[in-house]
Amino acid sequence: MVTLPLLLALLLPQDAPGVQDAPTEDQYYALHTVAVPDGIVLEVGGLLPLADDALLVCTRRGEVWRIESAASDAPRFSLWADGLQEPLGLLAHEGSVLTVQRGEVTALRDEDGDGQADAYDVVCDDWDLSGSYHEYAFGPRRDRDGNLWITLNIPFDAQPFGTVDWRGWALRVTPQGELQPVAGGLRSPAGVEVSPWGDVFYTDNQGEWNGASKLAQLTEGSFHGHPLGIDSAHRPESPVVHPGELPDGVLMPTAVKRVPGFTLPAVWFPYDVTGRSPSGMAWDETGGAFGPFDGQLFVGDQYGANVLRVFLEQVDGAWQGACFRFREGLQSGVIRVAFDARGGLWAGMSDRGWSSLGPDPWGLQRLTWTGAVPFEIQRMQVTEVGFRLTFTAPVDERSALDPDTWALRRFTYELHSDYGSDEMDDWELDLADVSVSADGTLIELSVDSLREGYVHELIAEGLRDTEGRPLLHPEAWYTLLARPGGERPPRIALVVDDHTDAASLLPTLTSVGEVVVVTTDHLDALRDADLALCAWTQDLPEACVETLERYVDSGRPLIALGPSLAAFPDHEALGLAEAPGTERVAHTLGIAAPREITDEFADEVEGEDPDGERERFDPARHPVLRAVDDSDLSARLPSVVLDDEVCRVLLASRDGSAPAAWIRHGPGARVLVIALGARAQREQPAAQRLLRNAILWALDLEQQLDPPEPASTSP
Repeated sequence: MVTLPLLLALLLPQDAPGVQDAPTEDQYYALHTVAVPDGIVLEVGGLLPLADDALLVCTRRGEVWRIESAASDAPRFSLWADGLQEPLGLLAHEGSVLTVQRGEVTALRDEDGDGQADAYDVVCDDWDLSGSYHEYAFGPRRDRDGNLWITLNIPFDAQPFGTVDWRGWALRVTPQGELQPVAGGLRSPAGVEVSPWGDVFYTDNQGEWNGASKLAQLTEGSFHGHPLGIDSAHRPESPVVHPGELPDGVLMPTAVKRVPGFTLPAVWFPYDVTGRSPSGMAWDETGGAFGPFDGQLFVGDQYGANVLRVFLEQVDGAWQGACFRFREGLQSGVIRVAFDARGGLWAGMSDRGWSSLGPDPWGLQRLTWTGAVPFEIQRMQVTEVGFRLTFTAPVDERSALDPDTWALRRFTYELHSDYGSDEMDDWELDLADVSVSADGTLIELSVDSLREGYVHELIAEGLRDTEGRPLLHPEAWYTLLARPGGERPPRIALVVDDHTDAASLLPTLTSVGEVVVVTTDHLDALRDADLALCAWTQDLPEACVETLERYVDSGRPLIALGPSLAAFPDHEALGLAEAPGTERVAHTLGIAAPREITDEFADEVEGEDPDGERERFDPARHPVLRAVDDSDLSARLPSVVLDDEVCRVLLASRDGSAPAAWIRHGPGARVLVIALGARAQREQPAAQRLLRNAILWALDLEQQLDPPEPASTSP
């Protein structure tokens, strides 16, 4: 193996590979465009390659066309079926052709052999329609048990026939025709497919409650994030537990902890750089007839008029993997893709209802491998220390070991009701080491700061193969759900300065997770923290405030211990001493001091809300105060329990010597401030329990808290 420390030796004069012109996609994958006769509007909704080198194509206008010699320069079209309502999939099954219309799965057959279907049999129609234009149905696909899978789009705009069940759900139709709900929370699930090993996956489009487009596995009882149709979970046949009201504005990895059944996708498709609207998909089972990507998944994108490539692997039971750009420049938005028996990939297209980068309103094209092998990242796999890259050709060691070859970063998305999501908690990553295999086809990357629930972007612009070719597509995006070696303990960054008494905090912190002590002049270490616990005593430098601000904006949790954040407008009401220069830090955390807690203020609140409709917040029931006796802290619960727009008070100090605590209000990152500065306070058992509770709450580990005391049954 050649490693990064050998780079200096490799910089000695030696023969370098020749410089070549940038490769193009059509050198490796050719496009054949089918000539569509005048008068036929081929807005493709489904594709079915046939054994006799013919092709069935259904259109969104309700037709099914049979195309003979489709891959030739003289295709022959004949109308095989019509009168359907927007069919969006075709499947051969036991002598019939199955399609899914808006309201049913239908079996079509040509019983008299005249070249046209004359039998239209209902397989299942046990779901209802609200009348919305957007109630598309996708599928069907057949699993190993003979079940048919379909996915139902949520409605947009008006529903003139009223709200109906199972919108935004994945459904199964048994061989006996029984409809079974499987998974909920889908938005616009334009593709559904059974993998070669039997698992079922679907694609979904970015939108509200869906931070980016994605590929996800459909498992029994899984919830995928969109609440529109989730009330169907109350029906007795639903395997999905109703998730309740969703937190509007949390990072996706946090949503997994807070929302019952919430399932992250196997692959996120970053917006615009990979497309916007993934649709149909097909696994390459051609045995190499389609090039060096046998066994991988190819996904069409309706907006981008392109095809993506996906590599999947299973780690600790989770399917996850990387997506790559593959072929762009198709004639219209790709709705369906399908492999034929000769190893060609058909793409059926339409832009009706959505915009597309393709120049045409519809089309049908076939992708074939030219036989030339592109220089590509064939596979991207996660390891305990980073990533293993497999290439389609041997790499040039000199370029592989050049640090400037590589750029890595990570980001995640937010679960919220707005359309789409920015790339959240975006940090550049450091490359610790590179090693190249003896044959040059494998590279091991040691990468600091991998993080579960995040997309890891890799760009290798400078990499060359031994012939001097650059990568055809130098980017890869790996969605990391689990790492080899199992779950790791939470990492707590304890932020201190020279005057912090860290020793009194460490026993409580280490009882929960791994502690890394961070000084205020090295706050970049917050990049790797699951929780920042701030315990500095002096004013922060400007650069540190900016880093802290970036951390808080990332959506990860923070606990601040007094006097770290003592400068609040009403600090005296909480018995806090003023610390100059911390106003911006307070603003950064999004926490303002509560209004002074007095009996007069209680009367004011009662006067403003005579009907008692104001939402009340009971601090005594908050997890941070679980099994904490406020009398042991010489503190008290606030005399007014008010749901403020900015913060909520948990504890109020009586005389300034006891802890006070308040939290930022909202569904997002958990931020808690505790005036727990003196060593004497921290050594109290009740204070230590308070701090441990706060850490577990901030990390969404409330299941590790002591159970609440049972309610009293005394009269």
